[in-house]
Amino acid sequence: MWLRRLTHEVARSEPSGGLDSLIGVLARAAGSCGAILWEASETELDPAGPAIAGAWFADGVTIVDPACPDPITMEAFTDHTLVMAAGARDRRGSPPAVIAALPLEYLDGRRGALTLLGDDELTGNSFDLTVDLLDVLPALCVLVRERRCLALVRRCSDILQDAEVESARQGPGGGDSGDHLGDHLGRVCTVIGDTLRCGKVSIFLREPGAPDGVFPLVASSVGGTAPGVPARSGIGLVGRVIECGRPLVAPAGLAGEGSCRGAEMAVPLLDGDQVSGAIACRGLPGPPFHFTRSDLSALGLIAPHVTRYWRNWLHRRAISVENRSWLLLAAGITAFNKLASEQLARTDPDDQRIYRAAMQIVRDVGPDCVGCDVYRSDAHRPDRHRARGASSAEQRLWPAESFPGAGGAEPEASMEFALSVLRSGRPGAMASPAGAAGWLAGTPIQVSGQVYGVLVAFGRCSTVPSNALQVGEIVGDQLGLYLHLRQTLQRLQETRGKLQATLRSQAEALEDLEHQLGGPLLVATERVDLTLQHGRFDGRTDAQLRAVRGLCRKAARVAMSAAVFAALSKGAAPRPRFELLSVDDLLRLLISGADDAQLLSNPRRRIRFEVEREGIRILNRRLIQADRSFVEQCVGNLLDNAAKYSYEDTAVRIHGSVDDEGFAVRVTSTGLPVDPADAKLCLRRNWRGSVARTTTGEGSGLGLWIVDHLMRSMKGAVRVQPVQDTTTVLLTFPIA
Repeated sequence: MWLRRLTHEVARSEPSGGLDSLIGVLARAAGSCGAILWEASETELDPAGPAIAGAWFADGVTIVDPACPDPITMEAFTDHTLVMAAGARDRRGSPPAVIAALPLEYLDGRRGALTLLGDDELTGNSFDLTVDLLDVLPALCVLVRERRCLALVRRCSDILQDAEVESARQGPGGGDSGDHLGDHLGRVCTVIGDTLRCGKVSIFLREPGAPDGVFPLVASSVGGTAPGVPARSGIGLVGRVIECGRPLVAPAGLAGEGSCRGAEMAVPLLDGDQVSGAIACRGLPGPPFHFTRSDLSALGLIAPHVTRYWRNWLHRRAISVENRSWLLLAAGITAFNKLASEQLARTDPDDQRIYRAAMQIVRDVGPDCVGCDVYRSDAHRPDRHRARGASSAEQRLWPAESFPGAGGAEPEASMEFALSVLRSGRPGAMASPAGAAGWLAGTPIQVSGQVYGVLVAFGRCSTVPSNALQVGEIVGDQLGLYLHLRQTLQRLQETRGKLQATLRSQAEALEDLEHQLGGPLLVATERVDLTLQHGRFDGRTDAQLRAVRGLCRKAARVAMSAAVFAALSKGAAPRPRFELLSVDDLLRLLISGADDAQLLSNPRRRIRFEVEREGIRILNRRLIQADRSFVEQCVGNLLDNAAKYSYEDTAVRIHGSVDDEGFAVRVTSTGLPVDPADAKLCLRRNWRGSVARTTTGEGSGLGLWIVDHLMRSMKGAVRVQPVQDTTTVLLTFPIA
């Protein structure tokens, strides 16, 4: 029956109280009011001796110092023999005391003992029953401890797996803050403390980049928000565990200076051959009052799970930090490009603002970056623009020769490092420059092989951050692009100034040419007109005089085109001299232009220029307001184009129409086709259709461009209407 009770206790007992329950069954089977199970001490810091493995006491039974073995127990443990207390029968009615101590041997060969408490000696049946039950107790102890270890591992593993799932559900950085880490590991500490029944469980972890030998307290089973005292390598039990990389156990009084009252044990958190931290347990308020080898083994099973979670947490945090860095970098580059665009649009860009913006990006994005320098390359010593501090308001420009130290790399070390990067033309990094704490990372500011300077970032850590060079290269490239564009725009502005000066000079020359030619050509044209009006000549002479008059008129149009071109080149609009023109004025002007075009055209092409008088007379008595010379210029340019691009043996019709927009002079010709999609392009400067370019080399693409400006100056318009190989050009004038 009692054996069945023992196995039942093993099956149902809580992992943290299994041994005590077993000892209680043994005590009740022996008829005693209390029992203490002893085992050989296992600590490296204490000689081998009996130590409590578990205890059970009936209600109301108290022991003055249960952790200290009595002489009867010591004799049974040392001699490995049964020891009965003398005079136990005479103590009836007295407080419970040791009545017997029975030796036992655990499965691993270690000695142990069972102390029974009571106020009377053991009976024969109780003694025999207790001895029988002691035979199975070592095996049952192993089962209880194994169940406790498995339960502890399962509960801690579930906590850490739930933490991993929560982090995965929240995405990168969602559950990877220091608070979340402390919460999850704090739950692990609480489970360990409940299972091993210890007063305090702590987890110490070393942050990457932290000072050597310092392991901050990350989580504890004891509540509180104040930061705990970190563990230091070689100091205290935890420090010795971190230093040697092996688990250690110390009983009460031997845990080391500064430890809490009670026993202490610790196991290292090993990641490969590196110690990343430790788990420490302190204080046992009740039996067995010390940590056993089983406790140490149980804690050792938890260590790999915590180490793996810490490694995964660091990896997730690194990814999260990197993602945030790239987001900050993208936002910073966008703002930088906007600022660069604004500055490049100015006549005098503010390079200092650009330098500060670039350095602000490096400081915001770069991990552990306390400042950076921008060096512009120079024939002798670079000029440095330096910025440090937390806010853009504190940024200043410093001369290289008189920069005061502000933490991180010293000015001289930064200068020499920048010169080495400038000479090599490649990015570089170094830790502990000139023997000082910190790091330097530099990248050339360059584009298309042209080096403009060096960007140097620096910090206080002993190692160079992983993405420091990449961030520097990206920002350095943006700086290089800005400086390259600035230099290119400066050159373009200089070239533009020279070109504008040349154009002004050419425009002045053209205006001077128009002044020199316009007057003589006008006089020559008038004299030929007078000669034709008052003289009588044979047909051949008359035709030649008319041709001379046409040439003079065409030369006058060329001179006017030069004057208009000069004005437009200077950004000025043509200035018309308005007058009212009647239908008769228009007819004379159009007939004169058609006669000149006919006389000057190639007679072998047999192109006819015809003015449809009735089509012009629809203007009736209405008048148009225009500049006579501008109208002659526009009509002459249209007829010149018609003569160049019309087919042989065709007619160029000059007629008119009236609509809501006004009166239109229409010139229709049949010749080289114009694509309807190119109708508006015909009015652009220097534009010529593909068919015209391949068919004839004549023309410069300026005729219709000049016509368009002249018509707009008179509040009119020019339109091109192509239909297959027939093209009609309309000159529309507002009716007065």
